[in-house]
Amino acid sequence: MANKKICANIVIVHPELIIGGAERLILDAAIGLQQLDHKVEVYTGFLNKSNCFSEVKDGTIKVNVRGNWLPKKLFGIGHAFFSILRMIYISFSLVMDVLFRRKHFDVIMCDQVSICIPILKLLRKPIFFYCHFPDRFLSKESNSMIKRAYRYVIDGLESYTMNKADAIAVNSIFTQGKFANAFPNIVSKGKGLPVVLYPPVDITSAIQYDEQITKEDINLNKLPDNVSSAIQRKTNINIQSSRRNPFVVLSINRFEKKKNILLAIRSFKACQQLAPGFVDHSLLVIAGGYDQANPDNRECYSQLKREAIQLGLAKELKSDDQENNNTDEDNEESSEDDEKELIEEDSNVIFVRSFSSEQKASLLGAASCLLYTPSGEHFGIVPVEAMSFRCPVIAVDDGGPRESIIDGGRLISNSLSGSANKQNINQDEAPTGFLCRSDAMEFAGRMIQLKALNDNIYDQIGWNGRQRAQNVFSLNEFADGVERIILNLLKRKIDPELQNDSIIDKENKKQENKKRKKSKKNQ
Repeated sequence: MANKKICANIVIVHPELIIGGAERLILDAAIGLQQLDHKVEVYTGFLNKSNCFSEVKDGTIKVNVRGNWLPKKLFGIGHAFFSILRMIYISFSLVMDVLFRRKHFDVIMCDQVSICIPILKLLRKPIFFYCHFPDRFLSKESNSMIKRAYRYVIDGLESYTMNKADAIAVNSIFTQGKFANAFPNIVSKGKGLPVVLYPPVDITSAIQYDEQITKEDINLNKLPDNVSSAIQRKTNINIQSSRRNPFVVLSINRFEKKKNILLAIRSFKACQQLAPGFVDHSLLVIAGGYDQANPDNRECYSQLKREAIQLGLAKELKSDDQENNNTDEDNEESSEDDEKELIEEDSNVIFVRSFSSEQKASLLGAASCLLYTPSGEHFGIVPVEAMSFRCPVIAVDDGGPRESIIDGGRLISNSLSGSANKQNINQDEAPTGFLCRSDAMEFAGRMIQLKALNDNIYDQIGWNGRQRAQNVFSLNEFADGVERIILNLLKRKIDPELQNDSIIDKENKKQENKKRKKSKKNQ
């Protein structure tokens, strides 16, 4: 008799469903588990339907919002405190729903904030915690005694509560090492190092994009309007249409200062210095999640815009109010108009603040290369998304990108100099882009190299990226890994001593033992 598949009821607890890497992972976990016939619900403390992923908007994932009214900060401080407060509120809401609304879940998955685990333990269900990065390493050091005392309490709570989880996973080997440094007591007292589960990408969207258009073409209709018109303007009609005509340099990150997007603008300017004429048929697209209510987003965007204008890569579209030196009251009104695009379409740098999933796919499909500028990134899903679209990646040689990107610096440099020998390259070593120091000139040099490569080598780098994304970072691989952890938790709950046998095997053995007893009685 074939083993019957176990279908679990799973609840995922996450602080806020904005557009970000952690949120993308949570939704991919939910989608992957649903595709494996499990039932999944998400509990979150914040949701803005105008700034979230399409799977949330269209109801693909069932989302319960609790505590949408809670602030993220108070007077610009207390982000960690309010994240904890939000997760506590969500957790108690979930407990109340189970007790009084008759909801039933077999397993609880949570991430980012571990303080909720003791509360969720009230439900007596196994808990799986996904650690994106230890919170203590996300906080800036401070000489303030108050801030130190505050962090001492927060860090102590994080260590204590995370140890209460029944299973822990992390997003990269880099994070695994940081986890061991942050929580030696958890690693040494029986739990060991957490499992590495790489965040996934949905390869199907990239394949569907390829089916709609050939790689030599760009679907301008699905791009943001300002990008579409800029590409048309930058295209060199004397060159046969290709993915590098024009040479579209793409940066995708949330508009946050810590993402170091300034490096992308300065690198693009450096290309002009190293190779005069490079910018004439090239375009830099700065795209990312943007929330007008977020001060960091607004400040980062303004900073990037000023930098592009000062370097002569962009032009400001001045309003009549600015030209007429209007009053402070008028200036205050115009500041509310900040959502409007302030960069003229004849600029070399184009900004895209927030975009649909379809537009994101078109941006990745149109890009000649992706610049990934953050340092110390825990994993970084954007480079893997770019690789799935056969787009070479240039990233800072630090953190997660060291695990996702195969650096082709030496091999590609040899091919440009004509000194490369034909040799069979192991697929695990096939280059998918470049890893560089966080230096504008070094990034610029790699962009110029990519533009100068012959079509065969350039296309092969793209295909290497697609293959690596499919083999290592697919949604199926991730969902299977999450399911293995969840089923193992369920197995241990049924029989804590059971380690190797599946639940079904255990049940089959029980049935066989019953049959043997009956047959003995009959004899």
